[in-house]
Amino acid sequence: MLKRFFEYAIAPQYQIRTCTYALKIPGLLAGMRIVALSDFHIGRPWMGEHRLARIVDMTNALSPDLCVLPGDFERAHKFNTGAVSLSAMAQIFAGLHAPLGCFAVTGNHDWWEDKEAQARGRGPLRVETALENAGIPVLENRAVRLDNNVWLAGIGSQQALKRSNGRQGVHDVPAALADVPKGEPVILLAHEPEIFPSLSDQVALTISGHTHAGQIRLFNRAPVLPYGSDRRYVYGHYELGAKQLVISAGLGCSGLPLRLGVIPEITVIDVQPQ
Repeated sequence: MLKRFFEYAIAPQYQIRTCTYALKIPGLLAGMRIVALSDFHIGRPWMGEHRLARIVDMTNALSPDLCVLPGDFERAHKFNTGAVSLSAMAQIFAGLHAPLGCFAVTGNHDWWEDKEAQARGRGPLRVETALENAGIPVLENRAVRLDNNVWLAGIGSQQALKRSNGRQGVHDVPAALADVPKGEPVILLAHEPEIFPSLSDQVALTISGHTHAGQIRLFNRAPVLPYGSDRRYVYGHYELGAKQLVISAGLGCSGLPLRLGVIPEITVIDVQPQ
């Protein structure tokens, strides 16, 4: 009984698993492997430099064509014994190897922990600067055409700004897709998955994090989710018409450094033409 409790309640803090999805997307010219790393919430001892380096090594061993980082790099709880600088984190991520590159978007905690950006109501965020300086582009409401002719877009956090009347987003889907030719499929990075139902079918695949799959799951259900979450989209793979969504369980913790029944995850998405 004690062993089972350890495996379910305690061991998930220290394990890292790989979860793989095989999808088909209309309009692709060739297949590719996407690896998504989300919700780090850096800080020792839970997400220190050695753990980040291990995640990078595990990712490189998967031979990704494209690496994506869907946000929440900053800490999200106070139970840390030491800080990890954003520049040190970004330099570790610079060791990710993928022929099509590594791209990021920012999450709500990246905004909430950046008091200066929160006060002025706009970026650039300090995490954005650290990642860009390390050679990792941040797709804040913009898109790029990859070398394999696939369009990759990213939007800002949908809960970026804490205001007296609620939380305001800095996401702008029309701006993110403005350069994409009509009819060409898009892969979208969106930290929070709530945007998914409102997207057009041109956004063939959305990759999100944010929910941590609930972070605590009992009987395969998440009793507590982040503010504003849509319980229809908590974790895993979803389809709605012609568009698809993958939500990663992420790697770190928010609120408390505790995962119960949810192992930190490197998310692999193998996409093929349909």
